Amino acid sequence: VIYAILDVYSRIITGLYVGLEGPSWVGAMMALDNMVADKVEFCKQYGIDITSEQWPTHHLPEIIIADRGEFEGYSVDNLINNLNIKI
Repeated sequence: VIYAILDVYSRIITGLYVGLEGPSWVGAMMALDNMVADKVEFCKQYGIDITSEQWPTHHLPEIIIADRGEFEGYSVDNLINNLNIKI
């Protein structure tokens, strides 16, 4: 499964996750975790050197637009309430 989080305005990939399991809440959360992670450090884990200007994304969004597949249920309500994000 591949999860990609895109910024609607810039169209830049702000978060991603690739896993061998099927679609799941955990996989979606891994992509959200990557969205706020430092991309310089993330790339360094894979032997790729970049500057923060090359992938300037490590912030929480105000709104997440999703098909609600993995974004339904109790866990999503906690995410919305704890991070003040609109889904």
